Formats: sequence, structure tokens, C-alpha cells
Amino acid sequence: MAGLKLSEKAASAGFEWPDMDGVWAKFYEELGEFQEALLQGNPVEQEAELGDLLFTLVNIARWCQIDPASALHQTNLKLIERIRAIETQVEKPLAEYSIEELETFWQIAKRQLSRLKPSSPAASPES
Repeated sequence: MAGLKLSEKAASAGFEWPDMDGVWAKFYEELGEFQEALLQGNPVEQEAELGDLLFTLVNIARWCQIDPASALHQTNLKLIERIRAIETQVEKPLAEYSIEELETFWQIAKRQLSRLKPSSPAASPES
């Protein structure tokens, strides 16, 4: 939320892109810088570049009028829900399965849980 407030304050002071294309360009620039930092192996630089990338995502959310904290919270809940669903279906700890098996379990849980959720008019079938 602090990032969103800082983004709003910066935008109101004139630090703003003229259009969404500029925000996307900044996202891809920051993504490239983060990838480069990962290749260089400097943890301090990696953290700084990840922060820049996350802040740019907050700006994208602001431009799209999406609450980034709420979006992340919903994703966290979805992850917890899917993992719990998987754990109820398997016979051993998840760490003992291959990534391929886990992906299969994930897709099954995703389908099962999407069938249980009430549809909202604004929700897409892929949500």
C-alpha cells in the first residue's frame, strides 16, 4: 500500500507517463534490468531491481484502477486454497512428488475449485 501511495503522490507531482504504453515500456525495462541483475549474481543489485519491478507493477495497477494489495491478497488466498485441496487428495508430503506430478495436481485442484465458486457477472471463465 505504501508503494501505491507513493506512486499516487509522484503522479500528482507530475512524475507520470503520458499513457499506458509508457508504463508498459517501463515495466519491460525494469524486467530486463532485474533479469540482468540475476545473471550478475549481486544480491544487493537483485533486491534493488526487484523493488523497481514491483513498484512498476504497482503503477500498472494504479493505471488500471486495481488495488494491488487486494489483488495480491486474493492470489495468496487462491494459492492456500489450491494447496489445501491438493493435500487432501494425495497420500504423501507434497515435497515427495515431482514437479510434473505437482503441476497435474495443481491443474486438477484449479478446475475443481473453479466449479465450486459462484460465478459473478464481472468474472471471466479464466479467473
